[in-house]
Amino acid sequence: AGRLGGQPGRGRHRGVLQQPGPGAVGVLGRRAPPGEGQGPVGGEDGQLVDDRGVALQWQILNRNKHCVTLDAATAAGAAVLERLLARADVLVTNLSAARLRRWRLTPAELAERFPSLVAINLTTYGIEGPWAERPGSGTLAEAAAGLAGLTGEADGPPGLAPVGLGDHLGALHGIIAALVGLLERTAGA
Repeated sequence: AGRLGGQPGRGRHRGVLQQPGPGAVGVLGRRAPPGEGQGPVGGEDGQLVDDRGVALQWQILNRNKHCVTLDAATAAGAAVLERLLARADVLVTNLSAARLRRWRLTPAELAERFPSLVAINLTTYGIEGPWAERPGSGTLAEAAAGLAGLTGEADGPPGLAPVGLGDHLGALHGIIAALVGLLERTAGA
């Protein structure tokens, strides 16, 4: 995996962006060698889990990340979030416009409190416009864009792509936006 901006906590860019690549196969091998740590297929969705019951897909997708659970609707949670944002390079959310307002995370509020923060909000319908308050997912975005109608059988109902195409495309565009924001910040734009 590659890094952008050096080590966490050092230099101007304190955060680390991981680049996905072929190393994911190596991570899977390290996390679950044959016959070791590879639990049964478990859960309602049939995910492969390790002996602790942790889904291997979760371990792969969340490698090199530090997880924090907080409730931004509480004073204590909001204070923790503020401290984290003061040190962050990039914030990525998928919150509705209403939730952004409630938690004081709108683009204008973030720019005022954290001028060097690059904020990316990957919602299904955006944060402006007639559908901004609607919750959504990659599957709904695929359907709204007409993709489901293209992937179904010619004489049958619409279908879904075999991968989370809406999620992957949204993530790709989010990464591009974050990188452009970091470059602009570095250039002093």
